[in-house]
Amino acid sequence: MGLDLTLVRVQAYRTDAGVIVTVSQHYPPPDVEEFLVAPTRASRRARAATDMPETEWSEADLQRLRDEVTNATVHTTMDLCAAASETWVASEEVQAVTSREPAKHRGDYGGFGVTLRTRFKRSNPPFEMKYGAGGTSQQYYRLSSEMATLWLATAPPTTPVHDERAASGGTD
Repeated sequence: MGLDLTLVRVQAYRTDAGVIVTVSQHYPPPDVEEFLVAPTRASRRARAATDMPETEWSEADLQRLRDEVTNATVHTTMDLCAAASETWVASEEVQAVTSREPAKHRGDYGGFGVTLRTRFKRSNPPFEMKYGAGGTSQQYYRLSSEMATLWLATAPPTTPVHDERAASGGTD
């Protein structure tokens, strides 16, 4: 209501040296600012995340993702989803490939959210996410066929394996 209230406790003690007076502030508690400022900071962070645009991913963006982001969980998600475009890929499938512990696996996706906002200045990942899409209680991911094509186009070229026997016409 706009009132500035303070509750102070004053105590007096008689000692051999004389009277000692202590003053303690009880309201607002000295650390109340911790409680008032933190939600404000949290709401600002939440607003900042939602203020980031949803931007369409280009092949150049995906190339940056491949080259600059070392998050194996995200790369594996992209690879598995590109191999089966338009199909939901379970989080446990990604985790089985990366062999990451569950907490680290989840943390990889959380960290990727920060990467999206800081490095890519956007709020949307290149893949779709949906909880329970495949019928089990977990997160699922998928790429559109267009996004899968773009992701695969950013892959480094593979070097053909040179088979000496085939080149010389030899057989087993």
